[in-house]
Amino acid sequence: MEKQVVFRDRQELDPADLNGIQEIVRASLDRIVKEAVTDEARYAGLATTATSATAISVAAGAFVTGGKVYYVDGPVPFNLYENLPVQYKRYIAIVASGEDDVNDQVEERDFLIDADSDQVEPQAVPMRKLRQGNLTKVVGTPNIDPQLPTLPPNSVLVARILFGTTQVESIVMEESTKLPSLKKHGEQLIELENFRKRAEPQIGALTTQMSVLFETTNGKANRGDLIEALVDLARVKEAANLPDSYSAYASDDFATDDETDPSSAAGHTLANGALGFESTTAQKNLQLLNPTDPLVRRWDTDWITPAHEYEILLEVPGSNGDLSASSYQTQGVVTEVKSSGSKQTTVGTYTSIAAAKAALIKGGGTSGTIISETKVKQADGSYKTQYVAKRVR
Repeated sequence: MEKQVVFRDRQELDPADLNGIQEIVRASLDRIVKEAVTDEARYAGLATTATSATAISVAAGAFVTGGKVYYVDGPVPFNLYENLPVQYKRYIAIVASGEDDVNDQVEERDFLIDADSDQVEPQAVPMRKLRQGNLTKVVGTPNIDPQLPTLPPNSVLVARILFGTTQVESIVMEESTKLPSLKKHGEQLIELENFRKRAEPQIGALTTQMSVLFETTNGKANRGDLIEALVDLARVKEAANLPDSYSAYASDDFATDDETDPSSAAGHTLANGALGFESTTAQKNLQLLNPTDPLVRRWDTDWITPAHEYEILLEVPGSNGDLSASSYQTQGVVTEVKSSGSKQTTVGTYTSIAAAKAALIKGGGTSGTIISETKVKQADGSYKTQYVAKRVR
């Protein structure tokens, strides 16, 4: 405690001194809770359970806000029968709030009214003041898609109850407003520390390996340089009249007969740019070794699948009510289908974009025009870039 009340021998004892001790302790605890635990509105305990189809019970707990702790004496019962929706469903929110300085434990105590005769007079007075936590229910509006009701100010959501037309369908405790447990946080920190101990050596080794990989590949040629070198090598092979079998250069992957002997390739299968064995066509009937195998489901004479059980992908149990289509307004919409066409006219083929653009401008401007790039193979095996100018109308 930051403060202390001092008592001395033969000193008069004033009631304010004893009350001051409690105030000092309360202020110290409030500051500890606010600075070390949380300064936001939270709840602890208050486990909510259904006791019948239309009734629930909330266990004892506490409501905390701004460092102040308000005790909720439980269990607190709630009868929700009067809130049964006629149709659809509704949410009912259980909220907690706090009230300061509530008088409690009223008792009769003697008060001295005459010091000379020691005459006393009994009076009924509260012997305690509480920070009392209160629980209330906030009822939402029935709807096909029910939503939580608006919560009152200075309160915190404890549980949301989905209420159907006959019973409580679900109770979900609100995790976002629950007071964090220091014990659970400590356990999580231990798990994180253990994970760090396991992962740190692996991350360090991975960093070292990446550094070695960078040093190994840093001096290697990039993809563009490699492609240029391969193109130059292909031109050298062509100029030296080297056979195509030296590498895949000039191979058409059997797409045409330019580089293929049709007589030797006839009748063979072609897959992934390579010749396979000579194909033969034959049909054979397949039969199960055990026609009554329980692991096989037979759908037809030529259709079987592994035996399986059906799983429900979508289920809508019961009904939330009926809606009449006549209650909705309708309006007709007139739609039209239109079509249009275009015509492309080739202006010419040019060796540069600038030349193609100049030709289009000379012929009437560049509006509604297209310039496409094409590659034309030359006699020496190289490719020449040409640009085709087109006009679209």
